[in-house]
Amino acid sequence: SLGSRINFIWSSHPFLPGVRSGVITAPNVSKANAVKEAIESIGLTFNDMLGIGDTTADWNFMQYCGYAATLENGDEKIKELVKTKGEGNYMIAPHINDNGIFEILKYFL
Repeated sequence: SLGSRINFIWSSHPFLPGVRSGVITAPNVSKANAVKEAIESIGLTFNDMLGIGDTTADWNFMQYCGYAATLENGDEKIKELVKTKGEGNYMIAPHINDNGIFEILKYFL
């Protein structure tokens, strides 16, 4: 009944298989909007950005980034999606417990 007065997406997390949570925000409030406002404020573009996520819900903002990465413990769908960025513009890093985030940063820096 709230209609266009809210933004709603389903999300999941690889550490909680089978559990889905609903994320409710005000309209136009999302990770994509937050990234957009942040990069515009410092004079960059989405092509300059690296999006890192572990579920398909993260793709909502990662799809706009020039670079994308996920971790071995990420879901299979996000692994396929990051590959669409093309050679050199994506990475599937080791598991988070094996310092995967550091490997992503080393690769792109």
